[in-house]
Amino acid sequence: GSEDLAGGDEGAPDSETGAAEVPAITLAAAGALSVPGLDAWANYGWQAPVDFGDCPAGVDARTPASLDGDLFADTFAADPAGAPRLSFAADLLPGEYALLVCGCAPAYGDGERASAPSGNQALFAGIDGVAFLDETGVPVQVTGFADTPGFTWQALPALEGGPALVTVPEEGASSVDLWMADDGVLVSGVRVVPVAALADAVASTGQACVGGE
Repeated sequence: GSEDLAGGDEGAPDSETGAAEVPAITLAAAGALSVPGLDAWANYGWQAPVDFGDCPAGVDARTPASLDGDLFADTFAADPAGAPRLSFAADLLPGEYALLVCGCAPAYGDGERASAPSGNQALFAGIDGVAFLDETGVPVQVTGFADTPGFTWQALPALEGGPALVTVPEEGASSVDLWMADDGVLVSGVRVVPVAALADAVASTGQACVGGE
């Protein structure tokens, strides 16, 4: 069935000249720019994982972690200000979009210490270097990765449930940005879904995004 896109009200959805449909865009973490943390987070940055814990290894992922390689610090940035940022370059048309993150919340253990998935699953997200805030001005966390093993899609959530919508005001070069909340979350990529395909974003949430698409 191809009726999952809302707004199929015009006769030629595939018309190149009409350009009616804005495509969803998937961006790989391996190609994103890592911006180091500042002040209290100066010793943290997005990097290739030194250990995948119980997440599938071999994925070209990035993780916000201590530069000294400590997997068990379980630190948390309550605000994206100063937290290390992973910035994905994207050419986006003006409009509203849902943001999905392909991530995994690992469990780490060395026999003496442990770091649980619930402390390795949260991050902040936004567009053009501005984190998405709720109606009260509090930065919204992307989370839920600890609920399902492996890499899954999780959406930047709206307060009333479902994916939040972020606004791209004008056409051109943009960035999709992630900031550390929990150290240790693994990110394989992001997906930018136009509002016309919001049903697809809802259906994707919680589904496997690496090795099981």
